[in-house]
Amino acid sequence: MKKALVISHERSGTSFLINTIAVNFPHYLPEFVPGKSEGNNAQGVQRVDLDGQGWNFADPQQMCDFLFGSQFDDLPVRNIFKSHHPYEYFEPVLDEALEQYCVFYICRDGRDVMKSFWRHIRKQGYMTGPTTFTLGQFIRSAPSGANSRYHGHCIPDNMVERWDYHVVSWIESRKTGVCYVTYEELSDEFETTVGYIGEYLEMDMPNHITRPILGGVHPDKGVVGDWNNYFTESDEDFFFEYGSRAMRILGYERCMV
Repeated sequence: MKKALVISHERSGTSFLINTIAVNFPHYLPEFVPGKSEGNNAQGVQRVDLDGQGWNFADPQQMCDFLFGSQFDDLPVRNIFKSHHPYEYFEPVLDEALEQYCVFYICRDGRDVMKSFWRHIRKQGYMTGPTTFTLGQFIRSAPSGANSRYHGHCIPDNMVERWDYHVVSWIESRKTGVCYVTYEELSDEFETTVGYIGEYLEMDMPNHITRPILGGVHPDKGVVGDWNNYFTESDEDFFFEYGSRAMRILGYERCMV
């Protein structure tokens, strides 16, 4: 049975998807063993963070050695892995990864991503990224702190450009074998999307489909379109100046919710 690898830009529904997989397909919900997990959340689901503390990979070979190493063979957390790396980190090793992993990429309306990311970093502190008083200041800020480890060859001028590069890098590749999911599909069409996930995993559907509670680090409201309560017209103008490629590819419209 393959392991699961969930990839996304931060605050795109990563934990929502991980928890959905785990609570509906028991193979991915191993028995909890305190001290054995590299990451867990409010749902009780455990996962191995490819981008966790001390694992900030600088090149694809490090990623490959980690993904296909034996260090997790005896641990109960080995079935779910997560990463926020852009496509360029995985491109040299993705074919090999797909032989051992069911690979998911989840994305979300970038305006909701920015709103959630702004709130998250304000709680985490400046070592994580730019901390600003307003969301408008945040989207115009240059990336800084720990989130710079995902930039690869792209050195974005602001947080929106950073999101745009990440999403476009994965969506334009449309790598065969990767399961692409949107947060909105998972939120608004939950049972249908779980069915789609089950087909991809080649696993039987549960008798009762369970919607997980919000989890992860500093879980946000999770409301689709909540960006509209924070963006000014000027903020949206700026957002689309730098994020239009990803928004166009994903089919998100420029309109007030």
